[in-house]
Amino acid sequence: RYGRPVDGHAPGLLGSNAERYASAGISTDHECFTAEEARGKLAADMKILIREGSAARNFDALIELLPRYYDCLMFCSDDKHPDTLLLGHINQLVARAVALGYSVFEVLQMACLNPVTHYHLPIGQLRLGDPADFIVVDNLTDFGVRQTYLDGVLVAENGRCLVPAAPVAVLNNFHAEPVQAPQFAVAEQATQPLTPVMECFDGQLITARRNLTLPTANGQVQPDLAQDVLKLAVLNRYAPGVPPAVAFIKGFGLKMGALASSVGHDSHNITAVGADDESLA
Repeated sequence: RYGRPVDGHAPGLLGSNAERYASAGISTDHECFTAEEARGKLAADMKILIREGSAARNFDALIELLPRYYDCLMFCSDDKHPDTLLLGHINQLVARAVALGYSVFEVLQMACLNPVTHYHLPIGQLRLGDPADFIVVDNLTDFGVRQTYLDGVLVAENGRCLVPAAPVAVLNNFHAEPVQAPQFAVAEQATQPLTPVMECFDGQLITARRNLTLPTANGQVQPDLAQDVLKLAVLNRYAPGVPPAVAFIKGFGLKMGALASSVGHDSHNITAVGADDESLA
């Protein structure tokens, strides 16, 4: 509609489904988690972004595509938490690829040139008249960033930002109320002996549905640590009085207690996984 490249989000899409997806005008995908999937989308004339972030990590599965498809590949993080971003960004992926023996020029084309040409960015090629946006690295092995220039101005050096910080409003507001253990109860369904369970996979954003037989007690469905099935709860952090949404999840390996996070795109509600209701509360 606006003449801009359209990015895709289609993990696991294969064969004719991927071809139809690409024919709708989708130009990229950053959700591939197997080389087979990526090859199919490349054959459909899509560009593939090799993603390596804090949650989803697909570098190892996809980097083998580089020698043949480097002109159709890019790197991305998709999400980097602040603590890991301090350690590096795309430069880390460049260093890893070069360490595996891939051509430094082909790797740099993926990291620097392909995004500029695909997204029609008016930067990054160092042509006469272009903005002088570039970085200075320590060497072509580690790719440690020493200096960053934007429009010819030094804005960061040796890990220190030289741009004055802008004032920001307080962002981390919590309006949720304490939750009691009974609020995590899941009633047994006599007509539904199998319980839907979400299965997660380490380093991936994809999940799978499993229908499992779970133990019950006092008319309530219980976690089953023997099957690695725990309770999963999401609590609205913005509106008090909203009961938690509760389900079951497999793949965490937790044997006791609970863990929770308020980092979860896109709403960043409170998500908790636990072995029992008391720990969740």
